Amino acid sequence: MQKMNKLIKASLLTAAFALVGTTAPLAGQADAAPAAQVADQEQSAAESFGDKIIETGEKYMGVPYKLGAEYPESGKFDCSSFTQYVFAKNGVKLPRTAEPQSKVGKEVPRSQLQKGDLVFFKLKGKEHLGIEHVGIYAGDGKLLHTWGPGGVRYDEMSDRWLDWGFVKATRVQP
Repeated sequence: MQKMNKLIKASLLTAAFALVGTTAPLAGQADAAPAAQVADQEQSAAESFGDKIIETGEKYMGVPYKLGAEYPESGKFDCSSFTQYVFAKNGVKLPRTAEPQSKVGKEVPRSQLQKGDLVFFKLKGKEHLGIEHVGIYAGDGKLLHTWGPGGVRYDEMSDRWLDWGFVKATRVQP
């Protein structure tokens, strides 16, 4: 019995020494980790959704452009019917034209664009009538959109008229 008591005391002392120097989290620290994890998960979900949007949009590369066209009835897109169609294929309902589409989602600064963000423009050489063009940010400074000859395609955001005409961008999530 005496041997057993010594063994228990030794075990307890070892455990006590092992705990010395460890600390419990301070108030608020326990909550910080889950909040950071939620932010990371939201960021990851946004990136994943953006990839799906681009993947869907790329399926329509080269589909002709026509102002006012609605796909698939006409076999053509205009800028906003393209974005509306691509987002609908991914479970997000957007209004039919660019101006109302610009009011959907959370506005994001140009410096924080992510794949799948909607990007809105005014047109150079016209009296500013508000938002007149929309495309989808594809990452690496590229815009997936449709406009004029060539139909659905990629253009550089640094292209003169896209750079000049930038109005705003929004992030829309399912």
